Amino acid sequence: MTKKTPLFNTHEKHHGKMIDFFGFYLPVSYEKGIIHEHNQVRKAVGLFDVSHMGEFFFEGEHAKEALLKLVTVDLNKQKDFTTRYGFMCDYQGNTIDDCLVYKYSNQKYMVVVNGANIAKDEAWVQKNISDASVFTNKSDEIALLAIQGPFSKILCDRACSALPEKYYTFVENVTCFGKPVLISKTGYTGELGYEIYGNPEDITMMWEQFLVNGEDLHVTPCGLGARDTLRLEAGMPLYGHELSEQVSPVDSSLSMFLSKDHTDYIGASAHQAPPTKKRIGLQLKEKGIPRENYPVFANDKLIGKVTSGTFSPTLNVGIAMALVDIDADVEADIEIEIRKKRAKAEVIKLPFAYK
Repeated sequence: MTKKTPLFNTHEKHHGKMIDFFGFYLPVSYEKGIIHEHNQVRKAVGLFDVSHMGEFFFEGEHAKEALLKLVTVDLNKQKDFTTRYGFMCDYQGNTIDDCLVYKYSNQKYMVVVNGANIAKDEAWVQKNISDASVFTNKSDEIALLAIQGPFSKILCDRACSALPEKYYTFVENVTCFGKPVLISKTGYTGELGYEIYGNPEDITMMWEQFLVNGEDLHVTPCGLGARDTLRLEAGMPLYGHELSEQVSPVDSSLSMFLSKDHTDYIGASAHQAPPTKKRIGLQLKEKGIPRENYPVFANDKLIGKVTSGTFSPTLNVGIAMALVDIDADVEADIEIEIRKKRAKAEVIKLPFAYK
């Protein structure tokens, strides 16, 4: 049965085009469309409902010990009130999920997981911890807004008693429109942005208040479509595309998020093996839109496939990320097969030059 986020009625009120997104009703876009929403985030500020994301808490004397086994993040080096990107992996080193680890202290952590993977992730955690009392799934108790764009700080300053200053940090016990929230500064669009975690009823109120308070800033409700085009321009991976239970972080060129000093997590030994794939950025030299699973060729040789592709509203051209063979010659003549015709492309260093 498809779940509704606390903002479901609000999205319908604002004419959101609702779809079933991995078991959650979420807006793919609103009346003015994906390109308008994308551009507003790049030049002003956008408001996203990401309440489908899961929030797992690890608390108590053995919280750190349990989590060190489950995630690639080196908790021994992570400072309090910081957020780190990492992975939960299986014993083969492939990706159960990618996640954000929020550290309050050595006795308390919040791990934010993908909404589509909440049930799977919870089962994996419970299977692989010795002390079940350290773990609580609070996903249904927490709603989440993401405010993204160059005007996001101005908008949040008007409503919030404090904001995190440094990238990948968070502050708790903040008031936003008079309600208690946790606010982090991570982002998934390549722009300045904040995430606001709070009570579902409070978050629903805040959505409406931000639209009123940010009218002069041109704050725009944004859906899944803009979220995807924005993150792709920023070269950010998406679970189920650049990462999966068949793809390890190593093969998706994400080894920079693995610590050589943390080798106690599940899958660590598998990550010592050299990669067999690499993730590259591609930009078309001619008209066309690359899509997931389209074949990629170098000098007529099949070298891999597109994992994410779209039309870039900022660059006005088709762009993609692809997983290709580790020894693929990226200096060769690259082509993407689009509807049985090959389109010329060039390899672009990630992120794309959307700035």
